[in-house]
Amino acid sequence: INMRVKLRLLRFGRGIRHSQRRSLDYVHISKPQARLLSEKWDSRKIAEFSVENPLKVLFCGRNFPFALEYTKAALKSRGVENVVCTSCDADMVAAEIKTSHVVVPLMMRLAEEHVLAGKDLRCILQYGVGLEGVDIEAATRNKVHVSNIPSYMSGNAEATAEHALHLLLCGLRRPALAQKVFEDGRLGEPLTRQILGKRVMILGFGSVGQEIFKRIVGFSPSEIIALKNSQLLPDELEELRGYLGGSSTLTVKTGEQDIEDLLCDVDIVIISSTLTESTRGVVNRSFCTALKPGAVVVNIARGQIVENEAMCEALNSGQVGFFASDVGCTLNGARNPHFSVSEPFPPSDPLALHPNTLFTPHNGGIADVSYHNMGEIVADTAIRISNNEPPAISVNGPF
Repeated sequence: INMRVKLRLLRFGRGIRHSQRRSLDYVHISKPQARLLSEKWDSRKIAEFSVENPLKVLFCGRNFPFALEYTKAALKSRGVENVVCTSCDADMVAAEIKTSHVVVPLMMRLAEEHVLAGKDLRCILQYGVGLEGVDIEAATRNKVHVSNIPSYMSGNAEATAEHALHLLLCGLRRPALAQKVFEDGRLGEPLTRQILGKRVMILGFGSVGQEIFKRIVGFSPSEIIALKNSQLLPDELEELRGYLGGSSTLTVKTGEQDIEDLLCDVDIVIISSTLTESTRGVVNRSFCTALKPGAVVVNIARGQIVENEAMCEALNSGQVGFFASDVGCTLNGARNPHFSVSEPFPPSDPLALHPNTLFTPHNGGIADVSYHNMGEIVADTAIRISNNEPPAISVNGPF
């Protein structure tokens, strides 16, 4: 069968406008670029915030609880008293947003009705990168800024890359199986696999993909093939090649690619791409069939990029040796009406029950350094807005 698999990848952090450099000194993170918006708020947005009349930051839903905790801690450490942070169940967001000034959606879907209900709403701020659940057009029409935290600013890219390596090593070294052998009192098994000498493909070579590359080269794969939709600058590519050692090589493919010939010799695939219409369902039957038999596939991007039924078939046949994922999407694509993606992924799903899979609860970026830094950035944004200033980063401003 002549299979042609085409993949178009968009980089992480797309839509962020960069025109000036600004130094943000969060722990050890390199200095980012961010557009500093100078416009003032519409007169109807102007308000004085005080202890008696505080700015309200609403965290949507009860998942990702440490986002609220770290933001509260950041505000407390600065002695800020005119900003309060609260959270509510997903089904209460429509009511609570009416009195909120900043909303942190997390995994919540924020539609036009939410934007219209937020009469005092000034900013929708994601605690991370993903904005696919936010109706940005509705927010723009109502002069509500939409902001996020690019992964290079917070340590989230590094945390997610570490988690990708954790999932990969679990797929290669099989710790759960080794634990069972230990409990059975046996020695010298199971036989595991190394990264050494393997051919690795990274689908999505933005901030997260590049951090994965920097870490995996230490395991001496023979070749790393990275797919990215836009060209790297010469100095960026030169910097990345500086991480190579021994006989490892890096090949960066940009734009739309026919990747069938690349997949046939790939031992490891790590998915770190943005979810777009061109990446949705790209890991399908054709993709799996084109892989080298027994390949390990890791997904730390979005569940909808992988077709679950196709992955189950590939695992059953041995075409895919192991699948590890920090994200999920139900087989029928059903959506919780409150959430922007089909998560939490049900543990009863056939893919989750397969013996050669491992799922983690979307906690790849949930780490001490990254969450501390993101809490500081959310606190910064809340303080700016309480002073009637726009957020430092806006994907839909200025107005």
